[in-house]
Amino acid sequence: MNNVSLRLLPTPDWHSATRELVAGFAGLDTPDERVRLMDRLCVKLGGSLYPAFLQILYLIERDAEARVRDLVTGTLMHALTTGRLPVGRMPAWGSASGVNANGFEYGRSLGPLEYLFAWYVQ
Repeated sequence: MNNVSLRLLPTPDWHSATRELVAGFAGLDTPDERVRLMDRLCVKLGGSLYPAFLQILYLIERDAEARVRDLVTGTLMHALTTGRLPVGRMPAWGSASGVNANGFEYGRSLGPLEYLFAWYVQ
């Protein structure tokens, strides 16, 4: 992946994005390589777009074949056991935009469960 920032379309094509991630995983030989790919994707999506990754995981769980679910689950489990599960960034509580006048972000990193709960209550 190059250094281009990813942005969601007004109506994202979740199924195509899911197929591309699964194809990327399938083309890599080791769990470490797949975790690095997943991490690069999440970094490029950025904090405000992290829910996109969760949407992709939801579609994999709902629609994918068992072997695909096993591949993705194995990658997530490897990331969890090695302390590399992707985190999302959210603006700090009370911060309107998450960025101050100097361009620094007021934010916090959250694991997947914390992110889901914080996103839901906001």
